[in-house]
Amino acid sequence: MEYTFGEIHKQVERDELFESKSEEQINSFISGVASEFLNDSLNALENGLPSRRESQNKIWKYWGATFNLFDFYIASYLDIASMYREYVLKTDNRFDLRFVALTQLHAKSVLVLREIQALIEAGYPDGAMARWRTLHELAVCSCVIVESQKSARLYLLSEHIKNAKGAKCYSDHAAKLNHKPYTQDELDSIALLKAAALKEIGDDYNKSDYFWAIPFLSKKGFKGGST
Repeated sequence: MEYTFGEIHKQVERDELFESKSEEQINSFISGVASEFLNDSLNALENGLPSRRESQNKIWKYWGATFNLFDFYIASYLDIASMYREYVLKTDNRFDLRFVALTQLHAKSVLVLREIQALIEAGYPDGAMARWRTLHELAVCSCVIVESQKSARLYLLSEHIKNAKGAKCYSDHAAKLNHKPYTQDELDSIALLKAAALKEIGDDYNKSDYFWAIPFLSKKGFKGGST
């Protein structure tokens, strides 16, 4: 059986075609379409894989040395920061909230660097550029936090609020994803951190995603009401 583009969608929209059909007949129709689509997709993937490998080999032929240098940079960036973290943890600076916030931002930046690396090596420069913008944002956030302990504190508090939202979303869909959801005790603990954060932050959290930068901006003479 062959299908033209949009044919299945049009059939589903015509409800009358299915009014006289049993659930078993409808499921059989859907299964047949899905099975054929899957087989066609697997054949297309089998033919497309050698082509992708050939393209990647060409990319590595011309840019392999640069890719290796980039990988070395990422590894060095991680190692140097890890050594610095171990050093700071032995000093009183470990209690500086700027250090805590910058450690979190560094971990995020390493992840983004690896995503950029994967996209570049696969031949997707535009996608890599999109992730670079995120990396640039993390760098700017780091520059702000290193200048203001109060901004660092607000940044960390805002993370508790974001974590609570993410934890709830994860737990709501964990069963469908066959993942283990958070326990109620864990959710309660996360909720307490969120409540404490909101109590200190107040309405500022609703002003902007970057409200935490206001203390830094005020210190620099910024007169605006929000970021």
